[in-house]
Amino acid sequence: MSFSKVKRSSVRFLKQVFHRPKSKISRGSIMLVVTLLIIFTTALLLRLAPLIDSQPIVRAFDPWFQLRVTDYVAENGYAAFFTWFDDSTWVPFGRDMTTTSYIGVPFTSAFFYFLLNGFGISVDVISVSLVLPAFMGALTAIVAFFLGRELYNNTVGLFTGIFTAFIPAYLQRTIAGFYDNECIGVFAIVLTTFLFMRGLKRGSLIASVGAGLALAYLQMSWGASEFMLGLLALYAFTMLIIGHYSKRLLSSYLITISLGIFVGNLIPRNGFGNMTDFTILAPIGVAGL
Repeated sequence: MSFSKVKRSSVRFLKQVFHRPKSKISRGSIMLVVTLLIIFTTALLLRLAPLIDSQPIVRAFDPWFQLRVTDYVAENGYAAFFTWFDDSTWVPFGRDMTTTSYIGVPFTSAFFYFLLNGFGISVDVISVSLVLPAFMGALTAIVAFFLGRELYNNTVGLFTGIFTAFIPAYLQRTIAGFYDNECIGVFAIVLTTFLFMRGLKRGSLIASVGAGLALAYLQMSWGASEFMLGLLALYAFTMLIIGHYSKRLLSSYLITISLGIFVGNLIPRNGFGNMTDFTILAPIGVAGL
């Protein structure tokens, strides 16, 4: 074999190994990304408006408690929370914080506080906490888009995202300074629904596991998690009644419910003592059908 043939063969081989096919990005995809960025940015700025126009303010009374817990976690670490008995609350009896408070909101805010300072961005935990509702509200609008798209198409997804971003009731609960359970809870509800439906439609194990973890996150953050458990149970039961049972439904439902209940009950606030409650027994009972 001549040297030229060897050279040509080597060149062809190297091209096959290192060739990266060029993928075209359609104009529609670019417009979709730009639209989502506009929705997110507008939703975020709208919620941050109170901080831009005036000094920071804590809205309502419950956020003050959330700020106290967040400040404690930021100063002492996550582990310290689980041994915290607060003598300055519920005087003169005191309060066992681990069994009487959810961890979702303060732990999430503390995480962003540690993350930002870890990257050298100096910011106090109070500022992070006051901005968190606005950020989560805008992020929920994006997750709502993916939910709408999973159920139907991009158009439905965009309308879902827009409605979520600007609906007054949700805007009021995710305005900067309204630092309470709803800012994490509603996000977790939408995320759980999206991942559950994705796992159901596509038979995706990863999506079903993600739905279970999102449900657990909801249980650790808000008492309204009982609503989500009941909604999932009602959906699965309805599918059985109308004859739409499938292995995908069984798999997605079992993974989501079992993982959500187990992980969600690991925190002392919930615990496994509530396993006999109707809100827990009903979803488990539907799984047994």
